[in-house]
Amino acid sequence: MALEEGLWDFDMIPSQLQQPDMSKEMYEIMIDNENRFYGGFNYMEYKEGFTYESRSRLIAWIREVGNQPSIEAQTIFMAVAILDRFFSIGDCIPKHWQLAAAASLFLASKYNDSKPIRVSILRNSMQEPFCKEDIYAMELMVLYRLDFEISIITSWEFASLFLDRLFQMLGRRDPILTKLTLYFLEICLENEISCEFFPSDIGGAALAVASWYRHHRLSKQQRTRFAKCCISIAIDEYDKTDVVECFRSIFALHNLIISRAATKSIVDRYGLNVYLRILPMPSLELCSTTREQLKHVTSTIRIVER
Repeated sequence: MALEEGLWDFDMIPSQLQQPDMSKEMYEIMIDNENRFYGGFNYMEYKEGFTYESRSRLIAWIREVGNQPSIEAQTIFMAVAILDRFFSIGDCIPKHWQLAAAASLFLASKYNDSKPIRVSILRNSMQEPFCKEDIYAMELMVLYRLDFEISIITSWEFASLFLDRLFQMLGRRDPILTKLTLYFLEICLENEISCEFFPSDIGGAALAVASWYRHHRLSKQQRTRFAKCCISIAIDEYDKTDVVECFRSIFALHNLIISRAATKSIVDRYGLNVYLRILPMPSLELCSTTREQLKHVTSTIRIVER
């Protein structure tokens, strides 16, 4: 069949999975960081007063204030990671929640952006009449609580690594697939998914779901082959042992995308408004999330066809 411009012929995928590369070593470093900072539990389950709705509002504010040309997408994810780490270790009074979000964004921007966000923008965007000294004081409090360790790995880094590895295998890049993946990641930020799964699971799920949406016009056989390729990157290539969690995150992300529309700011950020309007909702053809059935599914798609 003739492929539209920008799509690959997946029958020509080279067998490069066993070739060593730096991404394997980088992945192991990222996993060590993930295990160190995330700890394998959902801190929101033990919080009193600070609910998912409270967290969602703070992250929506971070995204809105951080939606500027000088702010990198990675900065938003890092700000959310700092905020989650801050609340997972301790608490602060509700009046200072937004101040903590502002300090998290300020720290992330100074870490990532060549032109960090100005304190005046943060101050003018907050509901309470805080001054710049309040923001600096909260910034110091966040740093002390995190023991000055703010280099926290996020799903953005994992998805970027998976995308780079995929493009290396296929021999070319796909800007739309990259945008779709990051678009799905940002949808996850406000949702419970980002607390229930590890960043590596969310990054792999975003790539798998984005690839399905991107290539829905291909034949079922070609689409399935590409899905195997994507999932293999997140599982086989990097020896990911908890396959069940990987697939649970895929189902959760897919259901989230179907159940709600992203805010206009996210759509505009990735320039997908026209593309997504004409994009039909595909089926992942994986309808159950029970452990036994997931293991059965895994046995059929875990290995990429050579």
